[in-house]
Amino acid sequence: MSTRMQTDTWIYHLGIVLVWILVASLVGILILTIMKRPVPDLLYVLGSVTASGLARLLIPSPLN
Repeated sequence: MSTRMQTDTWIYHLGIVLVWILVASLVGILILTIMKRPVPDLLYVLGSVTASGLARLLIPSPLN
C-alpha cells in the first residue's frame, strides 16, 4: 500500500469523525433548546470548531 493511499484513508476516517461530532453537537443543541434548558458554551464551540475543521478538510488548498 502506498503512502498516498494510507494518507487518504486517514483523511477519509477523519472526515467521518468530524461529521459525526458536528451532527452530535447540533442534535444536542436542538434537544437542549427544545427542552428550554441552557446550552453550554462548550457545545457551541465544539460545533463551530468541528465545522471549520471539516470545511478546511473539504475545501482544496490553493497552494496545491
